[in-house]
Amino acid sequence: MTVQRVADFPLTELVHILTSKGWECSLRETLTAYRNDGDDRLRLVADRSGRLLLRRVVLMGKPEERVVNGTHRTYVTLRESLVVSAVMTTIATPEDFEAALSTMMALASDEPPEAAKVGEEHV
Repeated sequence: MTVQRVADFPLTELVHILTSKGWECSLRETLTAYRNDGDDRLRLVADRSGRLLLRRVVLMGKPEERVVNGTHRTYVTLRESLVVSAVMTTIATPEDFEAALSTMMALASDEPPEAAKVGEEHV
């Protein structure tokens, strides 16, 4: 197994994997990918050191809207309840990516990931 040097990670390989799975990708200095799954909003950021950050935002229930009539104008307020989860890890090669992403998605969804071993939680 070849380990990538720091700041030399081939992000374009991750773009191919993600786009084949329905993610929208933007590649500059870092890779930023987005995907909407129903009420879930997913954002993945990867840098050239192999660091990954997955952020999942879920809307909990319907937004509450309120209309307030003022003296000279009308105001509309919107209140939403969101749950935000973030999972971070580092991978050494593009071959590690799919398994890492699967585990990260499970952790962000509070599902027990198959790849994570019980008892290895660090606080």
